[in-house]
Amino acid sequence: MYLDSAESLNASSKKFKRYTIMLAAFGAFVFFIFFLPGRLLYSVREYFYFLIFPAIAILVGVSVKSFVSTYFVGRWSGLLSSFILYLANGISAVLFLSFVSRDMKYLTSIVWVALLAASIIVCKASVFFYTGIYEGCTIKAFSYVMMGLTIKSMFGGFWKGGYSVDKFWRSFSSLVLISFIVLAMLQMSTLIELFYNEKARRISMWLKSNHMIKYILIFFMVFVLSLMRRDNLSSGVAGWIFLFMIFLVVFIIFATMLWGSVKYSPEEKLAKHMQDMSFDKSKDLENITKYINDYVNHGKKSKLVSYLTFLGYKTGIPFNAVSNIIAPLVEYCDPEIPGMLTSEQYKAIEERNRQNRSKVIEKITSNLKLFGKGVYVYNGYGTRSKIM
Repeated sequence: MYLDSAESLNASSKKFKRYTIMLAAFGAFVFFIFFLPGRLLYSVREYFYFLIFPAIAILVGVSVKSFVSTYFVGRWSGLLSSFILYLANGISAVLFLSFVSRDMKYLTSIVWVALLAASIIVCKASVFFYTGIYEGCTIKAFSYVMMGLTIKSMFGGFWKGGYSVDKFWRSFSSLVLISFIVLAMLQMSTLIELFYNEKARRISMWLKSNHMIKYILIFFMVFVLSLMRRDNLSSGVAGWIFLFMIFLVVFIIFATMLWGSVKYSPEEKLAKHMQDMSFDKSKDLENITKYINDYVNHGKKSKLVSYLTFLGYKTGIPFNAVSNIIAPLVEYCDPEIPGMLTSEQYKAIEERNRQNRSKVIEKITSNLKLFGKGVYVYNGYGTRSKIM
């Protein structure tokens, strides 16, 4: 279901009404119980601020988000809705921390919360600069640096508790910033796709995927290296050698992960999987390979859809389950190309379209593997672990 469909708008309208009623009811309850003079909890209302105001911030945020989703459509309205939700949740957290600690200095962090929410939206908006050769990649990398600087500044104003506490948070925020800068460098490295060859395409796809997992690994490694730097560099040459070995191990781990992802293309993985489950291996492998290549390189998917459906039926997969497994292929369409582009822009767009089609093939392969393990169930249809 598309985000801007009539059903989605109706669902947003229902949410807007529901959250508005909840906000009004909660506001009336709080007013009559806590803020009306002479009421039961009027004299102790300050002790409940840490619950009242964060809850109001969340309800206001989801109500405004639902309003935007109901009365505005399009990709920019979606980004605005996300920004409102991030901002409301962040303000709620700041209010909770401020009233629990009874220290209003934390309210100044709302500025950093707004900047952090804006940087997340900038990161999401980078995908809209699809036709630019460098713009989308550069904007996303910039958003990562912006996130790191915002989080560092935010933590810099928190938890003032003496020299040791300040030093800890300064060090922690510096590690966060360094990790985001490394992630931004990885993002800029995705421009290797502009070499327009198969290996460069696979490396670029790997660099673009799973940024959250990559960030966690980067942060962990930066943290470990920072500890080793303090403990080992004081020991002279031996400490430097040990640190070099750590860097070497880290490089080998990343190289192994990269090689495992780019050794076989998504098309080859799907063709191999279909060969394993097919009865007439040589003929089916030849056909499925041809149809996959036609789709990835030229966007022709009708024959691939028909053949995947045929092979699934021949293997014994229920038709409804087959339809759901290949749904990513049926639903995906290349973004519309603008009326005028430079030749370099067109080449970059075509390369990114090929990458997107390869990701669709990856999803289908993943669905087939999950179905074969009995994990992937659709409308009551499932399989045992050894059927496929």
